Amino acid sequence: MWPVNTAQYESGCSELPLYAPMPLNGPAYPRLLSNIEDDASNTSGTTSFASHESDAAIPEAKPYAATDEENPLDVYLDAPQILFPTPSELLSDLNTRSESGGGAAQVDAQEKSRSTSMSSSSGPSLAKRKRESREKPENLNQRKAYFRAVSENVGFTITDPDTITSHDKKRSYLECLEEYVQWLHEQIRLVGHEPVPLERISTYRGLRNNSLRTMLVHMQTTIRDRNVQKQRAEERFLELESALMMRTAAEESLQFRRHSIAIGAAIPSSIAPGFMG
Repeated sequence: MWPVNTAQYESGCSELPLYAPMPLNGPAYPRLLSNIEDDASNTSGTTSFASHESDAAIPEAKPYAATDEENPLDVYLDAPQILFPTPSELLSDLNTRSESGGGAAQVDAQEKSRSTSMSSSSGPSLAKRKRESREKPENLNQRKAYFRAVSENVGFTITDPDTITSHDKKRSYLECLEEYVQWLHEQIRLVGHEPVPLERISTYRGLRNNSLRTMLVHMQTTIRDRNVQKQRAEERFLELESALMMRTAAEESLQFRRHSIAIGAAIPSSIAPGFMG
């Protein structure tokens, strides 16, 4: 056996042993310390002596404190995001709220209208499809029958005001107004004058519902007259096309007859076919 140096052993015990665990910072240190104490109670005396020295060498755990380097706005990162509804969704909610009767039906209609407005490529809602499926020509009221007749007169299916929201209706009015103003500018340029440029005026109150209705009626009358002119032009085109085809066929048959007569006259009478010899 090698002789044991007592002075070196005592000086080594006063320092941090090599096999002692490194001190850890943070909330995980108390959990590790409890595991070390449980393991130390189940081992032999030599292991308990080593764990006692390691516990004495490890400093006490301090509670974790937030430093000044953290951003105080980080607490809002996990907060739920609440988005504002769009004007179209608000108008849809008002429309469905006016149509529904009870409180529970109002909540269901609002959720249904929001889900329908958020889906961009979806078709008409279930209520609109049911309403359209119930509508028959004999069950239409006077106003709806009028719109059906107007659609037949103008040559295309117009927008039914019962199947769109008030927001879409106002947007259609503004689009019609914009197209009508552009058409007026083109007509003014044709006569050699430059029209006044458009300006956005926020305090103008002259254009009201009556003005819009008058303008729409005027445009409807103009479109109906142009539709009649288009139908007459199409009928005239079909008549001229059929006459041209008949004339071309007659000229081709006459030309073929003249060509065959010319070929027969050019053949000498002395030359006879072989089967006649």
